[in-house]
Amino acid sequence: MSKLIPRETIDVLRQHINIGMDMLGIECTLYIPNDASLENAEGLDMYEVASRDLTFVSYSTQCFIEWNPNKYRLRKLGIYVEDELPILVWVPLLVTALEGTEVGTEVEVDTVHRSYLSIAPEFVPADVTAVQEFEIVDVIVKGTHDAVVLKGMKCVPRRVQLFDPT
Repeated sequence: MSKLIPRETIDVLRQHINIGMDMLGIECTLYIPNDASLENAEGLDMYEVASRDLTFVSYSTQCFIEWNPNKYRLRKLGIYVEDELPILVWVPLLVTALEGTEVGTEVEVDTVHRSYLSIAPEFVPADVTAVQEFEIVDVIVKGTHDAVVLKGMKCVPRRVQLFDPT
């Protein structure tokens, strides 16, 4: 533990975040790739389709989505953009496992690059058409050891394969 923030303070902050997420969050399913499949995908070159080769573990959680953050908000978070405005997603660290040996229990997960989340279509705004899955392209909150209360991520609509090339 980093000893910068007392553990009791971190636990209280996480409880308050969980209460806020329960009241204001959107129900979503979070898919995090296995470590073994990530290692295999790192060996592929840029022309191969790594998303087919990844195996994911699913979790149920609440998330808070900022669909249209402005450039000033992004600069405060250390994100500098030109013309594109990313979608910001905030996810708590404790999520409920949907598969595996820990089904139904709350577990602490590390959301990484290439993870994605799936939300119900009624929560997606009209300017984002026909997309229910959003892939995580960058993690905003980094380097705070175990004192992370809420993890922020940049997301983009996930590319889906329309036809099978084989």
